[in-house]
Order: sequence, then structure tokens, then C-alpha cells
Amino acid sequence: MKYEEGIRYDALSIIKGYIELVRPHNLVASFLTTMIGILAVYVFIKLNNLAVLHTQDLSLTTALAVTTVVLIAAGGYAINDYFDADIDAINKPYRPIPSGRVKRQYALIYSLTLMALGLVASSMLGLLTLIYALFNVLLLTLYSYRIKKLGIVGNITVSYLGAASIIFGALALCKHIGYINIVSASFIPALFAFFLLLGREIIKTVEDVKADIKKHMKTLPILLGTKKALIISIAPLILVMLLSPLPILLYNYGMTYLVLALATDAVITYVVLLIIRTLRKEGVSDDEIISLASKLRAYLKGAIFLGVLAFLLDLVIKVVI
Repeated sequence: MKYEEGIRYDALSIIKGYIELVRPHNLVASFLTTMIGILAVYVFIKLNNLAVLHTQDLSLTTALAVTTVVLIAAGGYAINDYFDADIDAINKPYRPIPSGRVKRQYALIYSLTLMALGLVASSMLGLLTLIYALFNVLLLTLYSYRIKKLGIVGNITVSYLGAASIIFGALALCKHIGYINIVSASFIPALFAFFLLLGREIIKTVEDVKADIKKHMKTLPILLGTKKALIISIAPLILVMLLSPLPILLYNYGMTYLVLALATDAVITYVVLLIIRTLRKEGVSDDEIISLASKLRAYLKGAIFLGVLAFLLDLVIKVVI
């Protein structure tokens, strides 16, 4: 596939292309979820009087953990565009590589450089964090190269990668203070993120089913049909709602979490009811289901935002108080 050639872009357009490759809005989410992992461990330590943390040491650990996650995530987004360049030339010609603003080989170099810098940052935290970061780098690369085409396996992989930033943040702080076992304080928010992302990813494959057929992918709506795929997406969403009380019962989360978690559950409930109502209609078409999936994905983006706030704000309040 030939990309836009012979077009001269000014320096600003090229810079914008490199910025678009790494999806800055998603990097903000990576930053916030990493902070959830760090704060979950910090609050656990504070409540149980396990250690005295020096602010300077904590600041350095936090900075290195966030830097690691953001750089690796940025590299992952860039390498995804590298592998998708031919398909994007047909479906998304405005993207940096097919538009000609970023050369494909430069995107690969850019991606590998970002991920390598992320690994350097993780190595400064310790061997264990380096190994975990390296594992996620390899998985990110394999996902973009091959796993994303494997349907539900790809959905599970990208959902795990989204939740892994929470675990990495917790692991970084646990390694710093010598209490590796309390990384478990991050497992509930990580599971919350995993199942919410999984439900959204399955719904996204319904929305993208026509484009994915051209890519020869094996997504659930292609293998089972759009209706069954939507039905399957309900399961992880219900699991999110079932997990909602656990932070309060197990880790002493408070009113801030409760209010925002209830708001998150309300959005998820609305999504589930919309799916059920639509699928109960006689003769509902694939086009109607695809249109619904687009709306549901947007609603779940809001639910993810509320879920992040539920954990983050409650933890921040506990740190301050």
C-alpha cells in the first residue's frame, strides 16, 4: 500500500504527527491508573503503620514508575500504528503514517526508543520492576503484531495491559519499601479496570466488525455474530458491578469511592439494559447493533472515567487526611 507521497509537510505538522502516534489523551489515563496503584499501597501502609516513607524517596519512585508506564504505553501506541499502517491507509488515511507526516520506519524507531527509555526508567526501580516492564513491552509488541487478530484473546490481552499500569505502580512502591506482598492492595482496582475494559473491548469489536472482516480478524462478532458478541460483553460488565463493594469491605474505601462507584454502576446498568432491550426486538439488524455498539462504547468510556475517579479521589483524600 502506498501512502501519501510527494506532499511536503511543515515542521509543525510533522511534530503533530509524532504526538498523534502516542495518543496523549490515553497517556493521561496511563498516568492516573499508575497513580492508583501507588496510592493504594501508600494508603495501606499508612493505615497499618507498616513503614515511614520519606517524601523525597517516594517522589522519585513515583516519578520513575509514572515515567516507565507512560513511555512504554506511548511506544505501544506507536508500534500499533506501525503494524496497522496498511489497513489505516484504507480505513484511516488521516493517521500520521498513511498521511505521510511520519515515515513508517521512523515510527518503528520512535516506538522502540520510547519503550527502551521506559525500560531504563524501570531498571532504576529494581530488577523485579524491570522484568515486569519487559514482559509488558513484549506483550504489547506481540499484541500489535499478532495477538490483536485473535479475537477474544486480543480483547483479554489489551484489557490486561490497561490494568497492568495499576499493578506496576503498586509494585514500584512495594519494591521501594520492601513489602512486595502488599502489591495485592492494587488487585481490586486492577480487576475492576480489567473487566470494565474487557466489556468495552468486546463492544468495540461489534462496532468495528465491518472493518475487522477486511483485516481477516477472528473477533467474537465475526465468529459468533454481533448479537452473541453483545450478550457476551454483558458478563464482564456485571462482574464490575459485583466487584464494586469489595474496596469498601476489604480496604476501607470511603464515601467518595461509594458515590462515584454507584455512578459507575449506574452507567454500566444502563448499558446492559440497552443491550437487552435492543436484542429483544424482533428482526433487529446488524446495522442497528453496530450503531448501538458505537453509543455503548462512548457510555463505557464515561464509566471508565468515573471508575478511575472513584479510586483515585478516595485514595488522595486518605493520603491528605
